[in-house]
Amino acid sequence: MKLNYPIVYALMPIVEPAGWVPGLNELERQYDTACYIVSKCFLIGEKTTYTENGKKKLTYEVVFPYQRSHSTWEYSIPTYNLIHGHCTNSKYVDAIFDSCDDAKKYKDEKNQVLCQKTWINLPITEHFLEEKKKKEQEFYDKVKKYELLERQLLLNLAKLSNEKRKELDFVISREKGVLPFHLYEFIQFYHDKEYLVYSVDRKQYDLLCNTYQEKDIQNAKPLLLGDSHITRLICEETKGCYYFDDHLLKYSNTMPVVNNLEILNAHEYAHRFYTTETACDIIDSFYPYKSISLERLLKKKK
Repeated sequence: MKLNYPIVYALMPIVEPAGWVPGLNELERQYDTACYIVSKCFLIGEKTTYTENGKKKLTYEVVFPYQRSHSTWEYSIPTYNLIHGHCTNSKYVDAIFDSCDDAKKYKDEKNQVLCQKTWINLPITEHFLEEKKKKEQEFYDKVKKYELLERQLLLNLAKLSNEKRKELDFVISREKGVLPFHLYEFIQFYHDKEYLVYSVDRKQYDLLCNTYQEKDIQNAKPLLLGDSHITRLICEETKGCYYFDDHLLKYSNTMPVVNNLEILNAHEYAHRFYTTETACDIIDSFYPYKSISLERLLKKKK
């Protein structure tokens, strides 16, 4: 699998405009957390800090798979700064959960605190209780709206689970032995080369790591064929053809599938490589998560 981060549940903050503040030359928009919803996320780090009184505090660095992009929410994976190596789209949260139900209980607690902030500074007048109730109603109407997004997020991310995690090995070359990159990096580096990639099991892979002898390989299955122009996935379970375009996996009903003659010719003349990834691993790694429009969800509800 391309992504092997642990999958957990966490509270995703919904950030909205919260007034104006003085800026350098003029007033600037101020943003704040309007409420929380639950989402699956990629866990990419943990940090322990100690307070002066010796207590320990854990924070978790996560990447939410859906992130706001103008009026929609788009699928996103962890991305890193090439110079500093820091994740550029992560958030820090104070709690993570293996259970969605546990995360929702914590969400209710955190939203209750946010709700209280909406009325805590109201003046004590004869209309205080009415104003308090109004503020609470406005807040929970907003929570109810974003819980539509929460339900759609969890539905779209149903396939994202720890069961899909798999150790990602380096590619093995027939000529050079173990290469310093995995299959998905290999596809980027070798997109303009002629090659044939075989899928092997763990036992065969370990054997190759130690001996580099192709004569020891049995039951190797052709996986990818690159002809210096396009890379096609060799998969008997599909009627059409999966292929790589700009490092992304795409599908075509009209592109010819790789036939046995092409595999035989490539076996003789092209570079050969070996990986433990399978066709299913590759397809799952590029699963097309659909974008989400909260506006459409609200219209659909009406």
